[in-house]
Amino acid sequence: MPRCRQGDSREPAYFKMPSTETASTSSFKYRPDIDGLRALAVLPVLLYHAQLGCSGGFVGVDVFFVISGYVITSLIFKEVAAGTFSMVNFWERRIRRIMPALSVVVVATLAAGWLFYLPEDFIFLGKSVMAQAVMAANFFFWKGGTNYFDHGTDTKSLLHTWSLAVEEQFYLLFPLLLVFLLRSKPKSWWRWILGITIVSLIISVVCSYSHNNHRSGFYLLPSRAWELLVGALVAACRGRLTAHKRIGEASGFLGLALIVWSVFVYTDNTRFPGLGALPPCLGTALIIASSDARVSIVGRLLSFRPLVLLGLVSYPLYLWHWPLLIWAKYLTGYELSTATRIELLLASLVLAILSWKFVETPFRQRHWLGERSRIFKFAGITLGTFLAMGFAVYFYQGFPDRFPAQALTFASARNSLGFQDQIDLERAKASRFTELGSASSSQPISVLVWGDSHAKAIAPALDTLCKEYSQRGVMSAYGATAPVLNFISTNPGALRERSPQVAELVVAFIAAQHIKNVVITAK
Repeated sequence: MPRCRQGDSREPAYFKMPSTETASTSSFKYRPDIDGLRALAVLPVLLYHAQLGCSGGFVGVDVFFVISGYVITSLIFKEVAAGTFSMVNFWERRIRRIMPALSVVVVATLAAGWLFYLPEDFIFLGKSVMAQAVMAANFFFWKGGTNYFDHGTDTKSLLHTWSLAVEEQFYLLFPLLLVFLLRSKPKSWWRWILGITIVSLIISVVCSYSHNNHRSGFYLLPSRAWELLVGALVAACRGRLTAHKRIGEASGFLGLALIVWSVFVYTDNTRFPGLGALPPCLGTALIIASSDARVSIVGRLLSFRPLVLLGLVSYPLYLWHWPLLIWAKYLTGYELSTATRIELLLASLVLAILSWKFVETPFRQRHWLGERSRIFKFAGITLGTFLAMGFAVYFYQGFPDRFPAQALTFASARNSLGFQDQIDLERAKASRFTELGSASSSQPISVLVWGDSHAKAIAPALDTLCKEYSQRGVMSAYGATAPVLNFISTNPGALRERSPQVAELVVAFIAAQHIKNVVITAK
């Protein structure tokens, strides 16, 4: 690796715009293609979460990591070279960048949770808020056993803040390490950074192949740091990796191909991050490097004004889109239509623009809380308030008094293991269906519930009604399996081709038992 000087004077002059990274460091030259790259990162994430294609859209987060590593390292180099670097200045910029928009989203999420989250889900939200307030959201979701790719995350409206926690932890440690190395080992500092990058990558690869450590590899900084450090290494050799024009152009196109390939080829089953994260991260590094010495064709494409504008609002857009999708699913209880998901993404874009213009920009341009002491007071008060609010939600058990007693009864029963039972062929042959109510098994069956996962969702309410009126009910349910004859399930579980036989047995049971009331429910 060539020796790289942080004060290299051979830096391209880019089209001047107000800096999107900092208003206080004028020596950092704005690159519109970086904002275009941010747009390229956030779009796949949105489409992936909204199930609108981009099966590997989750790699957009990795693109963000590399960009962040590059940008903050470039700023540190500039300030160290000028003798103006301080952690206080650095963290002031981070607070102005991260906290205002995040605070608005957290407040909105808590308000939404108060309005319609059941106590159990509101408690989880309160814990999430506390974890985010202390920069530990990634630890919280890791320890809580949350699988990012699991559909059970549909109630976790702050799940996406795990990536913010990773970056915040990196921002806390990396500047101190980099400045120490630059001053103590001016000729070999990059070897240390390269070594840490390799070690982190190895940890990520090992975790990706370990069933017990897969979640830690996904959520935690030790296995994610290499992605940010890749960006740092690109900043270290700014303008040197692609000094030759043809190499720069080839790097830009290769980098774009690697990202696009990952976005459309990867799926939830891809072993990730580990080696799977290499293509999008290297692709991002190549795109950034391709325009370091001179703006490449890909750099000019990414500087297209609409992409730049989308990149400017990419951070609040990332913050808003996930809660909106979660709230809509939570309120309806059904999978959202394609039109609804598109509308929610458009709504998140509107909220992002408003947040960027009226919240983020005034803070970053120092129109609001311009003095450093005031912004740190704001940060302390805000974090303290979120800790107190999250703890109150947890301590008071989600404030159950918000709901009628009967609703709480249904809610407490919704996770009953009995109501999560799924029928199989053997149980159907033996007429062993899930019992509803408390009546004797010798009593005639008054009602049969037949359906997919929606049948399990309404079972607690019907169970309560059966108990109240001393009636006996039974349930036959299996996820993604319609309650009709000759239906072959697409569910990857055990029923699949057996579903037509089970349906015939259910119909025969209804006829044999002379059941007059049959509730059929499915999506």
